[in-house]
Amino acid sequence: MERKEKLMTRDFIAVNAMIFLAYTNLAVFFNLEHHLHTLLIDPRWIGFLISIFSLSGIILRPLISPFLFPANSRRWIVVSTLMDIGALLAYSLASTFWPMLAVRLVHGGAYVCMTAAKMALLVAFIPPGRSGQAFGITSACMLLPFAVIPPLLTPLG
Repeated sequence: MERKEKLMTRDFIAVNAMIFLAYTNLAVFFNLEHHLHTLLIDPRWIGFLISIFSLSGIILRPLISPFLFPANSRRWIVVSTLMDIGALLAYSLASTFWPMLAVRLVHGGAYVCMTAAKMALLVAFIPPGRSGQAFGITSACMLLPFAVIPPLLTPLG
């Protein structure tokens, strides 16, 4: 019988907790459209402002992914998390189109760098032969915030 290496290590759990928190960050923005309608932004641009976050990720991820490895991912995680925090704080300052566009672009770029670096780090903690189980757990950590956070925030809104 083949010996299976342990999957649920402290490092694997820690990286998945960081992934869960990153996706929680994103799930908080389910009510962004409502918020944008309260600002001095032409309603015709709201869909664009919402989508630019994902568009920045679609453009940036293929450019940065070849440079991400477990060995350098911690640095990418720290820098992109600091940028993400800065972008989150900047939302309160952006009340018109151009500042909000800048915030959404920086937030999207920081977010994609952060999550891509976490995935690069995660693979270092997956034993051979356990990748299916590992990515099942990680997928749950990515999806759970979208099931839990919006209903929690609705009463607070």
